[in-house]
Amino acid sequence: MFTVTDFLYQEAFLATYRTFMDPSQLIKKLLYRYTQLSRSSDGQKRKLANNTFSLLVRVVNELWYYLRVLLTYLITYLMVIDSHFY
Repeated sequence: MFTVTDFLYQEAFLATYRTFMDPSQLIKKLLYRYTQLSRSSDGQKRKLANNTFSLLVRVVNELWYYLRVLLTYLITYLMVIDSHFY
């Protein structure tokens, strides 16, 4: 189960991780961590695996949101450019 401390740590991490790695590096590291921890029969390691997976989902979700926003801007820009030629 997630604690308030876990949540606050994730929030701080998500706000700062780009200062020391890019999103693709983070995703690779989280996938590796999840894979290693989820194979364990130790309950504590399984909890850490679940927390890691939760963080991975949040990172991918955030990136997906920004990708959709950027694609919307790009499509709008291309439509404006296209309208100037016709």
